[in-house]
Amino acid sequence: AGATERCGDPPFEKARACRAPSRAGRVPSSPCQNPSRAVLQSANMKLTVLAVAVTSVAAFQAPQAPKIDLGKAAQAGAVAGALAFGIAGPAFAGDVGAGEQVFNANCAACHAGGQNVIMPDKTLEKEALEQYLAGGRNEKAVINQVTNGKNAMPAFGGRLSDDDIANVASYVIATSESGWDE
Repeated sequence: AGATERCGDPPFEKARACRAPSRAGRVPSSPCQNPSRAVLQSANMKLTVLAVAVTSVAAFQAPQAPKIDLGKAAQAGAVAGALAFGIAGPAFAGDVGAGEQVFNANCAACHAGGQNVIMPDKTLEKEALEQYLAGGRNEKAVINQVTNGKNAMPAFGGRLSDDDIANVASYVIATSESGWDE
């Protein structure tokens, strides 16, 4: 008598049979005694089987090959080859000649000949830029330092145009590569 005998009934019949708590005053917890739990377990099982089926189908589908633009690939190969064989030099964002003029007018007081009169170790020589310049020895890092300043170096962002700063950065990087005239 009771809910366990009616375990094969549809869920709504089980619900009628299992409404009352057991003799101990507890609500039944087994799937046959608690129809809501049985329905949830059945739904969870169906969702699990569906998820496994979908995942299996996706796993066995052949991946699509990436589309390659042969024109762009050829162009990239030509540029890489030119750089590797020294046919083309690195491109500078600014004008090195104009950068020299801006440098001499604004930077040379502290950095004449690529030196640093305030902090002698932090020169504009190639090795010092690689070691001390935040971001490494590149135009972007020089632009950031000149624009924002750092430590004793004032910010030139409000005093020089973006073009002037880009030109100075090109000049500093190019001259650190070729060597400063002392």
